[in-house]
Amino acid sequence: MDEKFLNEDSNNSSLDSSADTQNLSESIDAVEGELEQTADDTTPTEEDCCQENMIEEPDSAEVPKVEPSAYAFRWDYASQANYDRQMYVKGTKNRGVTTYVIILIVTFMLSVSAVIASVIIGNSMQQSAPQFKEHIPMKYDDALALDELYQVCLPSYVAISVNTGSGEGTGSGIIITEDGYICTNYHVVEGHKKITVITYDKKEYTAEYIDGDETNDIAVIKINAQNLPKAVLGKSSETRIGERVMAIGTPFSKNYAGSMTVGYVSGVDRLYSVKNDNGTVKKTLKLLQTDTSVNPGNSGGPLYNMNGEVIGVVTLKIAGSSYEGMGFALPIDGVRNMIFDIIENGKITDENAGSAVKGAALGISGHAVKEDQKYLMTSQYCIEVQSDDEGDFIEWSSTGLFMEKVYVTDTETLNALGLEGAYPYHAPATGVLVKTTSEGFDAAEKLQIEDVIISANGVSCGEMSTLQEIIFNSRAGDILELEVFRNGEIINVSVELGYSNSME
Repeated sequence: MDEKFLNEDSNNSSLDSSADTQNLSESIDAVEGELEQTADDTTPTEEDCCQENMIEEPDSAEVPKVEPSAYAFRWDYASQANYDRQMYVKGTKNRGVTTYVIILIVTFMLSVSAVIASVIIGNSMQQSAPQFKEHIPMKYDDALALDELYQVCLPSYVAISVNTGSGEGTGSGIIITEDGYICTNYHVVEGHKKITVITYDKKEYTAEYIDGDETNDIAVIKINAQNLPKAVLGKSSETRIGERVMAIGTPFSKNYAGSMTVGYVSGVDRLYSVKNDNGTVKKTLKLLQTDTSVNPGNSGGPLYNMNGEVIGVVTLKIAGSSYEGMGFALPIDGVRNMIFDIIENGKITDENAGSAVKGAALGISGHAVKEDQKYLMTSQYCIEVQSDDEGDFIEWSSTGLFMEKVYVTDTETLNALGLEGAYPYHAPATGVLVKTTSEGFDAAEKLQIEDVIISANGVSCGEMSTLQEIIFNSRAGDILELEVFRNGEIINVSVELGYSNSME
């Protein structure tokens, strides 16, 4: 680097004497020695590498005379290079440490997140997953193979042929006692003229009808035979959903007697309601549901568990193109007492021995009406009347396809549409209009034709379905507290419900 000296007595820079030059060299050597020592002792700084004596311009035009060595300055490249190397090494080390620390932190966070996630998912699965017992012991440790089971059970089954005078039907039965008492469904032998029993060994017997109960759909017949292989009756109350079962029956005809089908218990305590033609509930049965294939002719036959015990009497199936595998059996626990009541006494002495619930009925027929609405009444119908400029009319269809507008004064057209004897009615209140009462019911004594039942047990009966639901949830012998509109006033009437099977 150039070395400059300022001399106030001259406009040009020059070297005045060798002494000055020697002094300058000594000054430079001293500075270099100090810089080298500083570089050895400490990390150099920017100030150490470059020392500048900045010259401030004086306020006046005169430049003071100074010693040349005081104004010498120089850039030290060696110190700068040393500084840069140390900074690079230090920066590289710092970056490596920082990267390593970041990797450790990220790895730790990922590990913690994985642990937390596994705990949360595990707890969620434990809470949502169904809890099962660790082990359910096999109920039938001595259960037979199906072919062996069939051979053991078949002798206690019988095929039944029933002649009603107008035709012949088939069914199945179960041998209950060694001396010939057999149980079957009531509907199998209903209306019989002659009952024939065919045992597993093709022997035929004429059977005597002992007694039966239509509500529980159970009946007992008897053949004159001894030492018959009787069935072993199990406990249907111990039956579990998913348990394997076997049915033996007579599907379609006697030619298929002894047919065996196998399936599983699909449900227990299934409620099945049978209705009268008027829509009232005739009875409610509590049944076992199975996907075992059952068909007409299986009725009255046995449903066995895998120990060969009868746990049900096959009674019905839900049929149709939209249904499959919906067969039902009477639980043996629900009919056992009634079966032995008939065997021991020759008839039913305890009507409550079965598990079926007879439906309750009020003993009336009626229609829902609205206050101030006009109706056209017949023995079967209650039709709303509308009005236009020409008078009152109804919309009616005799075919159910096209509605016709018929004026209530057009008697000829009304008769042609099957509405003979129609008469006008103007509803005085909203409720269920009593149209008829059934003999033998309490309602026949306490209710009158054209009474309007406003409420039952405190529930408004603006719809017929509301009253029907109240009756459905009641039992024969229960008392209904009715509010009735009669002759322009509301009165309270207490009516006892009867059995719905008395209302055919």
